Amino acid sequence: MSPPGVSVSDIEVEAQRQKTALLFRNAGIAQAVNVVNGSLLAFVNTTLHTDPWLAFSWWALMVAVAAWRYGIARRFATAVPNAVDAVAWRHRYIAATAMTAALWGAGAVLFSWHAPDGVRLFTGLVLAGMVAGAVPVLAPVPAAFRIFALLVVLPLAAVLSLQADSVLHWAFAAMVVIFLAAVLASATYLHESLDSAIRLGLERGRMVDTLEHARAVAEAALAEQKGAERALLANEERSRQQLEKLVMQRTAELATAKVEAERANNAKTRFLAAVSHDLRQPLSALSLYVGALGSKPSAVDGLVVANMQNCVTSLSGMLSNLLDLSKLEAGIVTADPGDFMLDALIANVVSSQEPEANARGLQLRCTVSHLIARTDAILFRRIIENFVSNSIRYTEKGGVLIGCRRREGKMWVEVWDTGLGIPEDKTSEIFEEFRQLGNYERNRAKGSGLGLAIVAKTAELLGLQIRVRSRPGKGSMFAVEVPLGEAVKPAFRHAYSHRPLRIAVVEDNAEVALALTHALTSAGHEVIAAASRKELWPRLDGRAPDVVISDYRLAGSETGFDVITSLRTAFGNDLPALLITGDTDPSVIGRMAAERIRVQHKPLDFEALLSRIADLVDKNR
Repeated sequence: MSPPGVSVSDIEVEAQRQKTALLFRNAGIAQAVNVVNGSLLAFVNTTLHTDPWLAFSWWALMVAVAAWRYGIARRFATAVPNAVDAVAWRHRYIAATAMTAALWGAGAVLFSWHAPDGVRLFTGLVLAGMVAGAVPVLAPVPAAFRIFALLVVLPLAAVLSLQADSVLHWAFAAMVVIFLAAVLASATYLHESLDSAIRLGLERGRMVDTLEHARAVAEAALAEQKGAERALLANEERSRQQLEKLVMQRTAELATAKVEAERANNAKTRFLAAVSHDLRQPLSALSLYVGALGSKPSAVDGLVVANMQNCVTSLSGMLSNLLDLSKLEAGIVTADPGDFMLDALIANVVSSQEPEANARGLQLRCTVSHLIARTDAILFRRIIENFVSNSIRYTEKGGVLIGCRRREGKMWVEVWDTGLGIPEDKTSEIFEEFRQLGNYERNRAKGSGLGLAIVAKTAELLGLQIRVRSRPGKGSMFAVEVPLGEAVKPAFRHAYSHRPLRIAVVEDNAEVALALTHALTSAGHEVIAAASRKELWPRLDGRAPDVVISDYRLAGSETGFDVITSLRTAFGNDLPALLITGDTDPSVIGRMAAERIRVQHKPLDFEALLSRIADLVDKNR
């Protein structure tokens, strides 16, 4: 590309002048090579084959033409022609080159005609050397080289072809033609490179001139700009001060909004905790009564008990979700990572969810992966269970598939269903608390709207990614990342004791206390029940209980912590103790964890309570 103000034709003319000058610059060496190689070729052929007078005549003409060409080169150097005159000089050089080439071509015929193979080979080598050596000398003007190469090589090829009487002769002639094609291509490439270099140098020179002019203009403009910048800086300073004032105002507004949001969130947490506690009291009693009734099916209607148990299970699940969410928001849930067999965990999920899937006429399947995972197995299972139960709940026909797949360099557990699907713009909303798509009537069968919110917070706690893909009317895919672990050793399983125990129960809610007493007594245990610590002491009659169970919130300011601390002071710190509560307040849950007190949350499940009691006693043996 030519610089501004310089036409392409100007650069073209100057490039041709420089290439013409290169031709004449090498002319002296070229003529010396012509004389030396011509003398050598004439001498050898005179000795071996050619008539001496013919060889001498050819040599004399070669020397004469070389001397004449050398004189032309000297006159060119003295004249120093401009770009216009250089055209005529270039034509003279091409004509002189044609004369030299014709002499070499005549020599090829003279020295190769009916000559021995050795003489032909020597002649061919000399001529090939002359043509190859002419490539860099004549490359500035391709026409000059083409004339030289054709006039030198073609006569030799013609003689070899006309007098060929063997495969060797034909091969020699073919090699001469191939050599001609090769040197023509090489000269063309060299000319293109030389031409590009010359033009680039010319363009750079013109650009330097242009840039020098542009620099002078820029310096003048810079001086003018500095004056404008000083005025602009003053305006910017005023704008900066105004912006800082606006930022401070907006920051104060955001801080106020943050405080309001935190206040609202705390109010929500306190509300959930209070509602959860108040609902758990009667629900806990109901659960214990249903458990006790279920252990004696002959005394009551089995269908009634089953329906009652379904209601209790549904309410218990909703309150458990509230409790789980409160624990996660309180930040007291800690991960306990370990290695476990992923297939076993998925099989347990399938086993627990299969009855619900079968009841809805769905297929629940899983694939085998043989993988070992490393994370908190309990929390990880909760994620998978929530995915599966959510898929079952929103799938009317077809089924649910659990499997593992590698994607983006990671392993994932994926849960696929053929359910209703989720619109693309709603996939982020489903992880919000109490958010359910398509359940505006709050149908209990579709859950509480907390399951996926718990999934999101649990995955964040474990440091795992979750993904969702869905197509409305086709189904959804929920996935969670699986960190890989090492081989798992079989876990030791405890055999719980079910011997009759002497159990102290402190519960100020009469309904719950009566239900708890009834349930434990029906299991064969001796129960000493009281509403407070003061009421319990005389009933113990100085004898230590095997286990103490206390509600967290008691009458007045007394708490279950006070009851347990008092009894352990009297009967030893190893006294098994269980705290029962319906609280979901994060501060309360945090204190329980800090005190290392075993906790059973309301509503109480009959079998789970008995198992927890047996576990406490067995560990204290």
